[in-house]
Amino acid sequence: MMFFSIRDVTYLYYSLSIFFLSQLHAVIIPDFGFYAKEVFVWLKYYPPGKGATFPLASVVIIFHLLFIRGFINLKERHPKLNKYNNYMIWLLAVASLLLSLSNQSTLIYFPLFIIAYLYSLHVSIYSWHKGFKPSSFLIIGSLFLTIGVSIVLLAGLNIIDLRFNLAVFRSDNLGFISFYMFLSFALGDKINVLTREKAEAQEKALEELEVKVQERTAELAHEKQLVEEKQKDILDSIRYAKRIQTSLMPNEKYLSGIFGRRKK
Repeated sequence: MMFFSIRDVTYLYYSLSIFFLSQLHAVIIPDFGFYAKEVFVWLKYYPPGKGATFPLASVVIIFHLLFIRGFINLKERHPKLNKYNNYMIWLLAVASLLLSLSNQSTLIYFPLFIIAYLYSLHVSIYSWHKGFKPSSFLIIGSLFLTIGVSIVLLAGLNIIDLRFNLAVFRSDNLGFISFYMFLSFALGDKINVLTREKAEAQEKALEELEVKVQERTAELAHEKQLVEEKQKDILDSIRYAKRIQTSLMPNEKYLSGIFGRRKK
């Protein structure tokens, strides 16, 4: 709804990230997948196996990074970070394709996923430090998301022996829930910032327009004064020429006398 109303592709990335996250959970969580496959019927034909989840996980992270890029507007605000963000997206896409075909172990995938989420957290902190206020909520959400996902991934790598669950929710589920909750505040804050910036831009445009109108009015008044001065000079020249012409030509009485004598 926000994408079609605002026409900002960032919100399409946001929606696709959530959509593919639901697809991922339907594949890796049997109880959820049992019911989800009745809605997303194509999941019934999705190849089973742990390695088959990596492409879906990569797509989730790719759309997450695309959303972060658009939300913060990295291309204009931080071009260097935007370049690294694009490298990360391409790396995930290529690695997911190659490694899923070769059926490699999680030792390659999981560190890459952790790095991607840590990078999105770094981008959020950096943009907030540079004055982009909506990133404050994004930092909190990204922090919960990075910690929650990293716990699951590090446990999958047998680096830590930690399983954190709250009811039926794992730490990565809680991380995503927290991220999208704080993201809603960030979205609202960004809309407020955009509204304020738009009002300030309109006010500044009106002020600039008023200054231009005043400058143009002054220019017209000056041009009018110049025209009036030129007109006065021309009229004075005409009067002066007329006086010279009048002084050089004989008067009517003199001409009448000459013509009268010639007539006689």
